[in-house]
Amino acid sequence: MVSVNVSVRLDDRLAERLRLRARAAGESLSDRLRRYAEEGARRDEHPMITFRDGPTGRRAVACEKGSSHYYRTDYVVSPGAFACSSPALVVR
Repeated sequence: MVSVNVSVRLDDRLAERLRLRARAAGESLSDRLRRYAEEGARRDEHPMITFRDGPTGRRAVACEKGSSHYYRTDYVVSPGAFACSSPALVVR
């Protein structure tokens, strides 16, 4: 994959918050911004997903739209088993 250089202006308070979050995670500011941009674009394309950290890195998880908010659901699938961590999920 070829990368391109993009210039973006950020409010100084936002830039500092991003720097602190990147530093706390052991990432560079560029890596943090790249991840936020990628996940944001994927959320725009697929509004019923969100992202979370897992044992093998970041992953997409499905959300179910509730009356006034979204429920995050995590699916675990293995041979002969299905489980969901969200008690709000109703399978129809």
